[in-house]
Amino acid sequence: MNEAVDLGRDRWNIRWAAEISSRYHRRRATWLNNVDFVLNIVQMVSATAAFVELSRGVPGRIAAVGTLTVALCALVQIVGRLGKAAIDHELIMKGWCDLLTEIDTTKLDAKSVGEWMRRKGELDKAHVGELRALAVAAENETASALGVSGRQRRIYLVQCNRCFQATSNQGMRSPTLWMG
Repeated sequence: MNEAVDLGRDRWNIRWAAEISSRYHRRRATWLNNVDFVLNIVQMVSATAAFVELSRGVPGRIAAVGTLTVALCALVQIVGRLGKAAIDHELIMKGWCDLLTEIDTTKLDAKSVGEWMRRKGELDKAHVGELRALAVAAENETASALGVSGRQRRIYLVQCNRCFQATSNQGMRSPTLWMG
């Protein structure tokens, strides 16, 4: 009887982690794709404005601002690797969703739980340096979606150069977090 309870608890814990992570990576991939899309639109509009200004003959202020905007947007996209980061998050999300599907469709036994724990460990390694603040937000969303009360945490962010530190009001340690 105790083994069945332990297996059920392990299954719940792995499922909980997979729900949190899949929601986190879905949100992150969507955000990165949206930022990349907006930057592409800004580049197209700026390039068009610069082209129209240059076709008039004498380069003016609009052409200078347009080319500067295109250059800055391109720099953000290249340095930030937004498209690649979005694809990476989508792939990690797919891994978590595959694990969730396997948990839901596989018979509960010690061998299955061991395999799920191994896969969870591998997936956890894939995003160690991600923003903890978004992970906390996804956990809050998961708790609400699954009707688990008492798991909501506040998020505090302090920006320092390219890194963020996140702490919660429940005494959680403050890891250094890098932009993803």
